[in-house]
Amino acid sequence: MEEGKFFIREAEHSDLDRIVELWKELFNYHEQFDDIFEIAPGGEKHYRAFAEVHIERDDGLLLVVVEGDEVIGYCMGQMKVMPPIARQRDIGMIVDMTITASKRSEGLGRMLAQRVEGEFSKRGAERMELRAATGNRLSNHFWEKVCGYAEFGKMYFKDISQ
Repeated sequence: MEEGKFFIREAEHSDLDRIVELWKELFNYHEQFDDIFEIAPGGEKHYRAFAEVHIERDDGLLLVVVEGDEVIGYCMGQMKVMPPIARQRDIGMIVDMTITASKRSEGLGRMLAQRVEGEFSKRGAERMELRAATGNRLSNHFWEKVCGYAEFGKMYFKDISQ
């Protein structure tokens, strides 16, 4: 990665259209793993509002990776405080993270993940958590091997709409 070519900053409202485009790229890629990733009618509008909340709320976090004047990636997260039943209560949750496909494997994802971890650490997080699609081997490799995350549970689902 060329030093100084990319930078990370907090997202601004003017970034929301591009963030929604990147989210659609992310969801379209993930649709091969599960139908839950099929974008619903009006999904773009709702995701934009969801992203906007993460800019405005104190417990939200939305960072963007910029090359020149173009947003090429983002990470959305939220600070989660668990009830006082476990020692680690303050958790930084990564909700979504993506780098546009043409810019992957340049170290940007690792740089963004480290920045997000640092931001949540400043807010008092003791632990980071995220969900990753089981079938997405690239993502799972990234989180485990590149960023040092470990699997700690499984999520199960059952379609009961029929």
